[in-house]
Amino acid sequence: MAFIRLGTGRFSSVAPGGVRLRTTVVCSNKKGAGSGFRILELGIPFGSLVKAARFGWSTAWLLMMNELAPSGPDGEYRRPQASRLRKDSVTRFPAEEGRYTVYAGVACPWCHRVLLAIELFGLQDAIKIEWLVPGDGGLWELETPKNAMKTMKEVYMSGDPEYRGRYTAPALLETSTGVVVCNESIDLVRMISEEFAGVEETDEARNVAERIHSDINNGVYKCGFAKTQQAYEKSVKTLNAAMREVDELLSKQRYLSGGDKPGIADILLFPTVYRYENVYSPLFRCHSRNIPLDFPNIFEWACDMYQIEGVARVSDIATTENNYFENLFPLNPSGIIPIGPSIDFAKKTGRATNPALKSTSSAETSPV
Repeated sequence: MAFIRLGTGRFSSVAPGGVRLRTTVVCSNKKGAGSGFRILELGIPFGSLVKAARFGWSTAWLLMMNELAPSGPDGEYRRPQASRLRKDSVTRFPAEEGRYTVYAGVACPWCHRVLLAIELFGLQDAIKIEWLVPGDGGLWELETPKNAMKTMKEVYMSGDPEYRGRYTAPALLETSTGVVVCNESIDLVRMISEEFAGVEETDEARNVAERIHSDINNGVYKCGFAKTQQAYEKSVKTLNAAMREVDELLSKQRYLSGGDKPGIADILLFPTVYRYENVYSPLFRCHSRNIPLDFPNIFEWACDMYQIEGVARVSDIATTENNYFENLFPLNPSGIIPIGPSIDFAKKTGRATNPALKSTSSAETSPV
């Protein structure tokens, strides 16, 4: 039984002996937590109740969103910069098999792109992976604690006790020292592909990758974390325009790399497309477009990507859904995980044998 004490009322009661007592009004929820406290029966105007609740929730929502997703004066989400990006990583930390460990969580799209790079370039033995899971305190935690370390904060501090930045993932650490080499995902993907796998981007492919990173990868977050209607509509428009351009490009070539194998731009796009219908459409309000229906070339490309050896191994939509809907409280305060569509990424597309999909001879090459 649940109670809410509303305070001392104006009604009196009489105890034995004629002594008048003050009465405390208590609203009892006898039917269980789900039936409410029957506050409206106390005569409180419904409009006033809604206004008070809206003010309280809006204030709390803004406070939480300001911490979770900082924005500019226009309400548009602005992703914080990574706090540890070593420009001298290539010279100070050369590519050496077994020297580095990546800390990553499978549900995170920024981690997902790094895991994809490791899989697609066949570097599973060269770079160790430590798996992360969401912690109760909002921080990433090690799935298997090691050396008395449980959280990513402890991982960062073990390599640099003076560290005062954000404890983000993915993060590439030098295994022997625990020093964080890089925690910016797009730079990590480029380090892995260029320094470990020897893959070079063409200027055209790099431009495509930058557009995807800015307007699609970050674009869905700008939609979900927008604080004003104007910022949201602007973000949706930018996202849809970028998706149309990519869909058109994929109608002419098999991969965004321009070659016959996926490259960096492909690695960046896949995590967003993989999450789009089940997570970003319902949770981030990106439902004005449906990828299989509105962007068929992107969908078939994603099916091709998913079927490459190793991609499915680091792609887990069930864990991803749970992570987003359970942990992004300001966007989903109920914690209810919706039953999403079943997207068949195992669908055979025929893109591999389609003569209309060209490969440019100058495109980046990959050992996949």
